[in-house]
Amino acid sequence: GERILPVKKNGESVLIDIENKSPLSIGPIDDYQIYKDKLYIASDDKVLVCDDQGTILQTFKIKDWDSSILWE
Repeated sequence: GERILPVKKNGESVLIDIENKSPLSIGPIDDYQIYKDKLYIASDDKVLVCDDQGTILQTFKIKDWDSSILWE
């Protein structure tokens, strides 16, 4: 969580990598949360699960999202 910073770009929220000074390739986001060394991003109708570098590990549709995966 120390490398990633939420910012506004053209009126949309995006996440940037502070070390590389570049946006993550995720695009605009609605919300995000860091939990147990993973980054959870709500973007459009998806929830993206990323590692601490912003690499997407899993993608879920919001309608299929099951919060029980947070407790694995």
